[in-house]
Amino acid sequence: MTFGQKSFTPTPPDKGSFPLDHEGHCKKEMLRVCNKMSDNLLKSLQPNSETSLDDGDVRRRKRVLIGCTGSVAAIKTAMIGSDLLRQDFDVRIVLTESARNFFRRDDFEPREQVFTDRDEWGMWKGRGDPVLHIDLAKWADLFLIAPLDANTLAKLAQ
Repeated sequence: MTFGQKSFTPTPPDKGSFPLDHEGHCKKEMLRVCNKMSDNLLKSLQPNSETSLDDGDVRRRKRVLIGCTGSVAAIKTAMIGSDLLRQDFDVRIVLTESARNFFRRDDFEPREQVFTDRDEWGMWKGRGDPVLHIDLAKWADLFLIAPLDANTLAKLAQ
């Protein structure tokens, strides 16, 4: 290939490398930011802590909405949901159509509400009807994408 006056042969990066890393600085900075975000998230979502509502002294458990993509690692989603339930979180799970291939209904605990695209369109019949994705966004304190595959990460980045 040529760009301007220089020619070069493109080569794929080594497996597991961070190809545009400027002498390791980018990867170090990325890890620092990710660790900081993780620490802040864990501090804000202490298990068994309750969230104050606007209507006075009423308190409730923290709510986690898990978005599950169609990656093979999706099989871990039921385990993550169960772990969060044991730590006294409210959990709802949204599965993509591809992710549904990795589960049976009994893979999830009865307290976990599981939704798919079919539920979205099944609830909505016309103007004024509830819209599932909006209701879930209002319900959740935290949205966790697990597993986060490279395809979904790229979509979020764009």
